[in-house]
Amino acid sequence: MLPVITVSQIDPNHNIDLITRWISPGFNRINKTLPFAESTYAIFPELAGKIDETMSDARIKEIAAPAVLRKLKEKESLLNERISFLQAYFHGLNDGLLAALAQVHETSWPTDRGRINCYVGYIPRCPRNVVTKEFWTSCTMDEAEAIKASVHEMGHFMFYEKWKDMYGAVPKKDLSRPSPRWYLEEMVVEPLLTDGRVSKIVPLEQIAYPQFYSETINGTPIMDHIKGFYENRKSVEDFTKKTYRFVKKNIREIIEKCG
Repeated sequence: MLPVITVSQIDPNHNIDLITRWISPGFNRINKTLPFAESTYAIFPELAGKIDETMSDARIKEIAAPAVLRKLKEKESLLNERISFLQAYFHGLNDGLLAALAQVHETSWPTDRGRINCYVGYIPRCPRNVVTKEFWTSCTMDEAEAIKASVHEMGHFMFYEKWKDMYGAVPKKDLSRPSPRWYLEEMVVEPLLTDGRVSKIVPLEQIAYPQFYSETINGTPIMDHIKGFYENRKSVEDFTKKTYRFVKKNIREIIEKCG
């Protein structure tokens, strides 16, 4: 059984919540994996300089909400255009893409999830929920970027299913940073999604976080370790076990170097 990919507009309240999180000083002190605040201010310059360290998240939300709602109204035509484009694009290759992702990960889509929901909003990043099979993309991206981001998130969905096959249910704490499993999930997207079975369907470059290429473990770029494990794998299970051991062994150094 393969799910159906559906595309619709983001819930405005969720768009507000995401922007609030990404400009929160508290959030950015803890999570340095990406320049969340900088990328948010790039698309909401009117919020720059209005947030300070003393503010609660509730106060930040009060400041952010009018700007988000105004932007969603201004960009309504673009939002609808991007929704129509993505829906048509994924309608054309739904089964082929999802079957290829299942083959590459050597697992299957869960039978209790008949739909993958993609929501288009006005956001600088593309979050996901691997449990519910939902992800969020942005009309601020061009079409190719939106496709790449979408395939990236669907790859995470499939890796999550492979992980459950191997290790069972995933505790909530392991779905996000700083769990070694989360870092692993963000590292394996390049080798898995550049596998020819996927790239022949969506021939667009897929890369992991930039710091995984620039930062090293034992003098070798982190991603070179990961790609080496994939090239020499006996199976995806073998690849997952070896990469997970590598990440767990070096997790303190990875967090220190990669955020």
